[in-house]
Amino acid sequence: MLQSKSNEKSLKSLYFLYFTVVKTSFRCDLEEEEIKTVTSIMGVMIFAKEPLDNDILIVLPGVKSKNILQFI
Repeated sequence: MLQSKSNEKSLKSLYFLYFTVVKTSFRCDLEEEEIKTVTSIMGVMIFAKEPLDNDILIVLPGVKSKNILQFI
């Protein structure tokens, strides 16, 4: 899939926004990789056409255990 530079910039800005929200909201000692995982899960949930349960979310890349899902 080809993306324009402005679209790519928008996606990076949106990702940075999610990253900042997660880091600020949870104020816990999440590692950067865990913040990226939570951010990715949030993105998937926002763009999904239907609600996603933990059994679906656990198979996403970066989700190593159900513990990370407590932050969603």
